[in-house]
Amino acid sequence: MREKLASTKQWVGERKEYLLFGALFLISGLIFWQLGIDRLPLTPDRSMQVYIAQEILRGQPPYRSVFFPKTPLTAILGSASILIGNTFGLIDLISVRILFLILGCLGVAFLFLVTKAITPNIWARLASALTLMGFGLWATSSAAGPEPKILTMFSGLISLWFLAEKRWLIAGFFSGLSFLTWQPGAIFLTLSWVVPLSTRTPERVKSFLQSVLGSMLPIALLGVYLLSSDALLPALRQTIVSQLFFLAQRQNLLSGGWSLERTILRLLQGGTRILEEELGLVVLGVMGWLGITLETVFSRQRNGKDNVNPWPLLLSGYGWLLFSFLDLQAAPDLIPVLPYLSMGSGWIVLMVIRVLSQLPARGLSKARGGVLSTATIGAIMILLTANAFKGSILPAEEKLLLSLQEQMVEAEQLQAMLGTEGKVQALGDLSLLVLSERQNQTPLIHLGPKHYNLARSEPGGLEKILQEIEESPPRLMIVDRRNWNRSWVQPFLQFAREAGISLRRSSFLVSALGKPLSFNLGDTIRIIGYRMPTPYLPGQDLKLVLFWQSLEPTADDYHIFIHLIDSRGQLWAQDDGQPTQILAQGDDQTTESPYPTSQWIPWEIVRDVHIISLPPDLPPGEYYFRVGMYQFPTGERLPVVGEDGKPIPNREIVMEGIVVE
Repeated sequence: MREKLASTKQWVGERKEYLLFGALFLISGLIFWQLGIDRLPLTPDRSMQVYIAQEILRGQPPYRSVFFPKTPLTAILGSASILIGNTFGLIDLISVRILFLILGCLGVAFLFLVTKAITPNIWARLASALTLMGFGLWATSSAAGPEPKILTMFSGLISLWFLAEKRWLIAGFFSGLSFLTWQPGAIFLTLSWVVPLSTRTPERVKSFLQSVLGSMLPIALLGVYLLSSDALLPALRQTIVSQLFFLAQRQNLLSGGWSLERTILRLLQGGTRILEEELGLVVLGVMGWLGITLETVFSRQRNGKDNVNPWPLLLSGYGWLLFSFLDLQAAPDLIPVLPYLSMGSGWIVLMVIRVLSQLPARGLSKARGGVLSTATIGAIMILLTANAFKGSILPAEEKLLLSLQEQMVEAEQLQAMLGTEGKVQALGDLSLLVLSERQNQTPLIHLGPKHYNLARSEPGGLEKILQEIEESPPRLMIVDRRNWNRSWVQPFLQFAREAGISLRRSSFLVSALGKPLSFNLGDTIRIIGYRMPTPYLPGQDLKLVLFWQSLEPTADDYHIFIHLIDSRGQLWAQDDGQPTQILAQGDDQTTESPYPTSQWIPWEIVRDVHIISLPPDLPPGEYYFRVGMYQFPTGERLPVVGEDGKPIPNREIVMEGIVVE
């Protein structure tokens, strides 16, 4: 029996790292899965990746059937996951999300292995992996995928691991995959070439050539695929030339170039907006990363067979920190820095372990010191694991999206509206096309919310694309709500209006419905829900959100009335006026503005906000809302019909009210 236990203990000891790797993968999988891959909304950027994956399966190579500025590995792997998922009856989006959930979990597990370059201490490395697991931005981006940055960092972490193991060919291969996922992955690509040359061994040139060969292998395979599909030149134009257009135009827009003050402001507005719920982890990570840097720079000797070269890890971290800092003026690309912040947290835990190891030398008995050390480290591990269960963290604009189920309903409505023959031209948001598995009329899907026109890099530019649309007009044009007022889209909107093409904004920046309603007002408008906050206090403002849906175009600008009444019908407060919409202002802020019903687009859902001032002398009791629409200035109300088809008396909807105590 003792021999068997000893043999088992030896087996576990020899495979301890890989057993912990597997445990981290399974735990993170459990946590990320509960975020709800079947509930998280499909965002415009992610919809483009899934759409390109669908196009690949239709036999259309990327860059020829769609214009897109990123390297294509995310879409290529997405197409493979769709092919597998279809055999199990999964919809395309869920298949791709499962793939990226797995990649996000593997990223957590590989971080545990990579952190060996900093310390062999198992607890500090576990703390690093658990911290990454607990970052809501990493977890949500993995579950809501496809997210190229997750795949970029996953491939990069594997490349760093093999660099530490001095397995140059495989390290180069994964650095090439990182670059093929997102152009900034060139950080890992460069390191895979530089590190072998920095080794002071006679074989450094051979090691360098192995790394270059490994990195060029996936790039060459992709090049052959694109060349055989007549897509290589479009790929170069869209991933390289278009980026030069972007950089040149951004330089002009920034009035003089890069600004430290502007970047710091973007960091405060954009970065902390995403990570504000995890400020403690961010602060620990930054402090720990500085500690790692100082320890690496000033450490003269690293003894022990378990220690490996920390410089590739350190240099890659500062490469991504610099990129993210510079790129903050265009977008808060913070996902790549999360693994490095996580390593910083692990280093802080390592410092705690070192302090605890000194307790017996400071007068505390060995037994008590051991109990205190074990309890402290155990508490840290439990807190880090518990933090990972807190739920998803979405950027502010994604919190306003319809849920995936509601987007699916919209996709079904789109199918019913268009049938099998109706053509669609979507600009900037392909969510409805992805969920309904429809094909866009032209390759134009993305001109970019970042102030550049991708189509400028294509022969003929925007004029040629617009001409193609004019020659074969679609039945419906869908425009990303964020880009509705941008200058590049105006020629398309003008043509659609002149040609009688149906227009609609995408569902972006429309929050999920509150309490459901279903009443038709006239023949063109339906109220489908409402939401209001608590508590309700006399003398304060109450924010009531109404959700409307346009059924048909209307030439009239109707006004909305909202009356707060008591159980006897006495009026206590009211609000009258035109409906509003929520509009994006820049990249980070949102505001409401008037949105007349004559401008509503069929099938669009309108989020309409009203502020009602409660009287200071409002008595305790139960109150109700009366809501309806009327023609201005005659005051004639629109007829109201319930789900059963029966008209509602007084042409008004009496909604559930509030209780004032």
